[in-house]
Order: sequence, then C-alpha cells, then structure tokens
Amino acid sequence: MKYDKKIVLVYGLGASGISAVKFLSERGALVYAYDDKATIVENATMIKNLSLIKPETLDFAVVSPGVDINNDKLKLLTSNGVKLKSELELGTENLKAKLFCITGTNGKTTSVNLLNAIFLEAGKKCELFGNVGTPVTSIVDKLERGSYGVCEVSSFQMETTDKLKSYASALLNIAPDHLDRHKSMENYISLKLKLLQQAKYKVFNADDEICYNLSKRFNNAILFSKNRVTNGAYLKGDYIYYKNRRVIKKSDIKLFGEKNLENVLAVITLAKLGKIKNSAILRAVSKFKPLEHRIELVDILDDVMFVDDSKSTNISSTICALSAFKDKNIILLLGGKGKNLDFSPIFENKLYAVVCFGECGLEILRSAKAEHIAYEENLKSAFNKAYLFARPNSVILLSPACASFDEFTSYKQRGDYFKKLVKGLVAGER
Repeated sequence: MKYDKKIVLVYGLGASGISAVKFLSERGALVYAYDDKATIVENATMIKNLSLIKPETLDFAVVSPGVDINNDKLKLLTSNGVKLKSELELGTENLKAKLFCITGTNGKTTSVNLLNAIFLEAGKKCELFGNVGTPVTSIVDKLERGSYGVCEVSSFQMETTDKLKSYASALLNIAPDHLDRHKSMENYISLKLKLLQQAKYKVFNADDEICYNLSKRFNNAILFSKNRVTNGAYLKGDYIYYKNRRVIKKSDIKLFGEKNLENVLAVITLAKLGKIKNSAILRAVSKFKPLEHRIELVDILDDVMFVDDSKSTNISSTICALSAFKDKNIILLLGGKGKNLDFSPIFENKLYAVVCFGECGLEILRSAKAEHIAYEENLKSAFNKAYLFARPNSVILLSPACASFDEFTSYKQRGDYFKKLVKGLVAGER
C-alpha cells in the first residue's frame, strides 16, 4: 500500500495507535493524532479538538480498539465520508507472511501462544501479534514471504476492519460478552464471523452450537471436535487425530479443562493446515504450560489449591474454569466491574462456596447458589473469607466473570494481587 502524502488521523494513542503513527509517518504520510486524554506522540501533529480537522481533507482515520465507534466524535467523521480503519487492517494489508488468525469469546490468547510455539518448534520464522499485545504494524517489516504470522483478533478490532485476508482463521467459541458495547448478540456474532468470511481456510468448533451453526454457511468449513470425527482435528479415545492419523495423546496436554482441549484441537487443525509435522506439534504441546492468569495453579496449602483465572472476564469463561475442577470443593471468587451479563448460568454448577466482591458483587449475590455464600467489598476481604470456607480437597478459584476496573487497572494486576495474597498466606502472613 502507498501512504506517501496521505493525510491520516490516528484516534487513540495506546500501543496500537502509537505504532500506527510510527508506521504511517515512516512511509511518508502526514499524520494527525488525537486522544481523549492529553498525550504527546512523536511523528504526528497532536489535535486537541477534532472539530479543528476538516473531514474532507482526510484520506482515512485509524481507530484504536479501545475507542467506542458509536461515540459522537467518530460519527462526525463517518457522516462526512471518512473511512475508518483499524490498526489491524493497516498492518495486515502490508503483511507478506502466511497469516493465521484466532478469535472467539474465550481461549484466544492461550491458543495463539500455543500455535506460535508449534511454528517455532517446527523451525518456522514466526511472529505473534494482535490483541495479544503486540501491534501488527510494529512487526510487518520483520516478516518476509515464507514466514508465518499468528494473530489474536478481538471483536473490538473487527469493528473497524473491513478487509483482512488470512490463510486460515479459527473461531473457538461464542458466548455473551462485551454486550455493553456491541448492544446485541447479533452484532457481536457478526463481528466474529467477519474474520472468517475472508479466510482461505475457515475453522470452526463443532462442539459449540453457535459456531457449528455458523459453519453451515460455508461449503468449505473445517471442523474440530472432541466428540466426533470431523474433517479437522478430533478426539478419539485417548488420542487426537487429523485426517485419520494420530497426532498426539490427550495426556500430552498440560492445560486444565475440556475447553482447553477444544483450544488444542483448534490449534492442531491450524498447524496441520500450515503443513507442520506431528513431531513438532507433539514437542510443543507437551512443553506448553498454562499462561499466567488463565486457570493457573498458584500454590497448594493443606490440600487446598489456589488457582488464578483472573483473565476470566465473562460468564462462559468462568464456567469453563469450573469444569476443570468438578472433583473439588469449589470456592469461587466472583465479582468486579460488570458488563450487563446474566450470572445465573454459573450457579447451575455445583459449588461449595461463592464469595462475591467488588462493584457488582451485591448484584451477583442476589442470584448466587452454593452451600456457603458471602459478600465482601474488595478482593482481599473476599480472599480471607474464602479461606475460612476451605476444607480438604478444595480449590479457591479466582475466576471473576467481570472486568477488573472497579478495583484494579487490569486483569493482570488483579491476578498478581491474588498471587500476592496466596504467597502471604503460605508464608503465614495473614
């Protein structure tokens, strides 16, 4: 793509916005930058008020995923014919590598990290980017033809992405999430599906009802399943197969839970589409451990497990975590900043105790069902209450089903604080 002398507005100066500014300015574009919070950025002219920009002078605007496209400032641009483009689209339209994308409500980050590990184990030149944290525009120049790109894609990114042609894309699952922004499940699903529509190979989860129904729209859909034989990776007995050939044994997987098994099946399907040998897949999968804050075992004290699943910020993700500990007395830490979701499906699971906390803790408390139920204002108090409920063969599981922004700056900070509380307890510092 040619950007020389193009006039571009970059709206939102997080990591992706700053990367987009650098990418465009290095290619000769005249870049204006705007952020609702005062920010200084190199290689761009900062705009304090968008009304100072004449929309008709802009060739396009790059919008960061953190910016709600329904806000009045963006509507002013679009109503005057300004094309909105994501940093994801800006980067991928210049990418020479073979592109593999993964989206879904849950499991994206674990899956892209595993796929990246498999490609590297196979000796491929590969970069991991996208919603996982690295902007696409920051690595475009590192990847030549013949290399591999692995991209985590969120629904927020797809709001301003019209063109994203991948070699293969996978949809892991669909469940209610981000409805405070997308307004309806129909809108949310359409954003996820948009990614796969432009992929050469379209990979769907046959065990997820919504995904399976979406796959029927395509004659060339590839399915993975833990319940039946498919044209992708599938579980049969103790082994995972692809095209009737054994790939790995189920016991080679070091990740907790049935949903992580589905993630592995998706990744193996993508890896085989990428012509990766089974030996490299086996080596990578057998070495791959749970990522931080994703059903991560922190410690065990007096036959009580402490598990950090702070990354679970929606209902279905928490339900996935619960399924990994069906043989335990589950003490669930649940709460934070809500996203207009219905918590009742969580309590269809057998729970020994539920400790609600945070901004929407009292709301959760009204529908909570367990042998023991309590509410505390913050995570520290909730943790201490949870430990009072503990008995042998218990798991104290932080899987909040909520965003963290009432008490913490991110799910990572929340998870790190939980780990600190665990370490203090183990060291006798309560």
